[in-house]
Amino acid sequence: MNYLLHYKKIWLLVPVFIYMSIALTMPQAHAQQTTVTSQLTHIKDQVQQLFELQDSTTIPEQQKELQEFRLRQQILTNIITAAKQQVADARSRLQDATLPQDNNETWKNIRDTILAGFDRANEYYGYAYDRVNHDSSVTTALLKNVARDIEQEKTTVIDPLIKQAHTIVAALTVQNMLQIGDDRLEKIRLDVQKIYEQKLTKSKALQNLFDTASSTLGQAHRADQNAQEIILHSYTPQPNASDTQYIDDLYTNTASSTASTTPQDTTQESRLSFIEKLLQKNITDAITGIKSVYDTFLEMSSNVKNYLK
Repeated sequence: MNYLLHYKKIWLLVPVFIYMSIALTMPQAHAQQTTVTSQLTHIKDQVQQLFELQDSTTIPEQQKELQEFRLRQQILTNIITAAKQQVADARSRLQDATLPQDNNETWKNIRDTILAGFDRANEYYGYAYDRVNHDSSVTTALLKNVARDIEQEKTTVIDPLIKQAHTIVAALTVQNMLQIGDDRLEKIRLDVQKIYEQKLTKSKALQNLFDTASSTLGQAHRADQNAQEIILHSYTPQPNASDTQYIDDLYTNTASSTASTTPQDTTQESRLSFIEKLLQKNITDAITGIKSVYDTFLEMSSNVKNYLK
């Protein structure tokens, strides 16, 4: 085995890891993804060029080293640009989100802490950019070190902040969707009430559909409220005894009802990881519930219109 080639291949994977971390921390659907997605596509093509260059046996070694250096420099520059854009997108979405009035100060504290982390991330990426492009002594070895440093900083510090921002925005967006659902449900309730008061039908089908929609919307509300409670207690930058107790109780109570799927590792890190998964599940459950409610609304709509012609 050519160990030198193997070593070079490992270093070639570092940009791939950073590329993947950017892709995996993007929200599922948002208009500002377009720029980052375009940048990631370009980076992916450049990384492929880097692999092909490394495998080439027709290019003289000295020329290959120079081309590899320039390509690495371009890739890292583009990675930093995409990563900064990703931070900017997450920051914008978080800043634009309307925070709940309940526990408003705690929400502000969480938001402001994440925004301060984004400021530090921008400073870090600016420093990394200067090392890659403006350092007079830049070498291939330095580029490799910068790539390794970016991967470490991004995956351990910056990505968790981006994920928290996306999660908060998702929970608050769901809250807004639920409010719209409540308004729609009330309008339908009045229509259903009118239909039965005027004895336009004896069938209970319409009432049953309404009851199903009302119940499902209530479950979605509870899921979103659970998600917000978890955020308030697990994302707070300075957790107090109450926050710690909440996390411990939630973990213990959930563990007792889902013993087969609860991790046996009870370290604080493991608990927080489990709580984060529970948080994401609550948001997903709320979104699923809202979709189900609107499917029921659509099913009821034609019937209501027919009765109230």
